[in-house]
Amino acid sequence: MTGAMRVGESGKTHARCYVPPESWEKTDLVVSGDELHHLSRVLRVRRGDTVEIFNGRGGAGTAEVLDLDKHRAQLRPLIREQKPPPRPAVTLVQAVIREAHMDWVVQKAVELGASVIAPVWTTRGVVRAAASDNRKRRWEAIVLNAARQSRAAWLPVVEDPVSLPDFLARRPRYDLFLVAALDQATVPLRHALAVVEGAPESVAALVGPEGDFTADELCAAREAGALAVSLGARTLRAETAALYLLSVIRHVWAA
Repeated sequence: MTGAMRVGESGKTHARCYVPPESWEKTDLVVSGDELHHLSRVLRVRRGDTVEIFNGRGGAGTAEVLDLDKHRAQLRPLIREQKPPPRPAVTLVQAVIREAHMDWVVQKAVELGASVIAPVWTTRGVVRAAASDNRKRRWEAIVLNAARQSRAAWLPVVEDPVSLPDFLARRPRYDLFLVAALDQATVPLRHALAVVEGAPESVAALVGPEGDFTADELCAAREAGALAVSLGARTLRAETAALYLLSVIRHVWAA
């Protein structure tokens, strides 16, 4: 959706506005900067319109635009409610791949309800950049835009990129930890999920770069508790594998 869609003469729109959690409980909400640009220039919101609001931590509702100029917009909340987080909580552990493809993975991870996006540097992935924090800021902007468009109430946490060994060394405990691999010694994904008893609270999905993980990386993932799974007979691109794995997890344990 690229513009505001007005419904009759009610002044309502499908515009969606992000409000930082620290401002969520205020009587009136003030919007400026990029969010103001999105409302006024992209969505063409006007005074008197009703917009959707969300805070990225489950808060969602509607607000009336009381005032709007080139410096700020003032919103009066009409409805505020709390949405539950996606379950299971899925962490996408994605090998950093080429920029446009990685950006696409981040966007789709939001749409598919990932709770955490954990980029990792791998042997066959892209060369590690010195300015990785710039990548993180770009990914966080993509997350926000994708959340607006997909009407997600929760923003995934984007972690700082780290090496795969560093991630495996400090990983949280997951109820289910999967690694997609081309290795022969894998379990079909459908079999791996079929034997899980009940719905897990937390799932990690580790996806490699083009060319897959090295034997040492896959061995390290297994030693860290990951179950190596096959995504089928065809060799998938890295971004396709991530989308496939997230989609199946969400389908099996939709919440």
